[in-house]
Amino acid sequence: MKLNFRARIEVRGINPFILVSAARAAKPTPEDWRGPMQVLVHINGAPEPPHRINLMPAGEGAFYL
Repeated sequence: MKLNFRARIEVRGINPFILVSAARAAKPTPEDWRGPMQVLVHINGAPEPPHRINLMPAGEGAFYL
């Protein structure tokens, strides 16, 4: 499943992140999902091929990218 969206990259301490809302995360995930989820990421169309990273649970159905 492909999901495109725009978001601001924020910084917590020294770690950059994007908060993926529960509503947005619910589209590709089952309701009972627990733990990290692997995703492929492009930022402004780069890199090619996309970089593989994990979405980490943030609570209440939201994830950190």
